[in-house]
Amino acid sequence: LQVLEEVAKLLKKTKKKIIFFNNTHEFVNFGNLTLIDKFLLKNKKIPTNKEIEIIERQYFQRYKNNLSEHSINTVVLSNVNKQIENIANKYKFKFIDKSNYYCKKLQKKCYVLTDQNKKIYWDREHTTLEGAKFFGIKIHQHKMLD
Repeated sequence: LQVLEEVAKLLKKTKKKIIFFNNTHEFVNFGNLTLIDKFLLKNKKIPTNKEIEIIERQYFQRYKNNLSEHSINTVVLSNVNKQIENIANKYKFKFIDKSNYYCKKLQKKCYVLTDQNKKIYWDREHTTLEGAKFFGIKIHQHKMLD
């Protein structure tokens, strides 16, 4: 984070619009398998809309549990994210919290598949290329870059 502060100072001089994102809270998986992987391997089919909704709710529950968990990893990640946000605010950069587009908090769901039924998460915290495109569209639709 000390390096981030130095980089922020340099970026401020460019007079360009700078956007900082926080780190992603991890979704608990089964080894290297996501919930979608596990479903596909077990059922050998794309989940129905009802099954997707159940999996999305399971992802949200894992996200919520991660936030309330007091493990060293969760505490460190929360502190790092707060510091990133503080640096963004200090230099008047835009700060985007990934949970604002990874999850639909009011519906208590997190996205797991794109609109074309492509897998969003590669593993616990990384998105697939299709997932990154999907979230890029969400960021644009919700005017998070304005």
